[in-house]
Amino acid sequence: PGEISALQIENFFPELHGVYTQNSVNYRTREIKPSIKTTKKGKKYKVGILTAQTERFVERLISECKRKNRTILFVLDDGNLFKPDTSNKHFKSKIFSYIPRRNRTQYCLRHSFDTDLSGEITDEKLNELMGHMSKRIDYDHRKPERILSQLQPVREILENRGDPDKVSSTR
Repeated sequence: PGEISALQIENFFPELHGVYTQNSVNYRTREIKPSIKTTKKGKKYKVGILTAQTERFVERLISECKRKNRTILFVLDDGNLFKPDTSNKHFKSKIFSYIPRRNRTQYCLRHSFDTDLSGEITDEKLNELMGHMSKRIDYDHRKPERILSQLQPVREILENRGDPDKVSSTR
């Protein structure tokens, strides 16, 4: 949340359909600081790839910022930056009508994102998108059926072991 609150127009790369930042908002002072949560112990930046729908939203937001002579994307009506707990409060108030479980926070979206992409892209790419240095199994909530389904290509390799004519064609 702190990194999102600090996003500026310059952090959006439309030609690459993504965002990149090394800044976050201090949760006490509401000031932009030149670091993120993991700067000292991991990644010094956060990246995000945007869907077409999110990209359209960001482009509209940037147009609005330019009309108001602002460079920061998310600003409260009073001109202050969002504190992470403020954005979480607003998230919770809006999400109740869409998700039946009321104990969800915006941070839960990270777990859903990781789970959705686990096994679909390499762990290296997933770590980059999550801002992790290594795979965090506590973020992966895949069901057994999904894991087994994703492993089905291995079955052909197992079946062809010991058959010299088939082994080279499956590797």
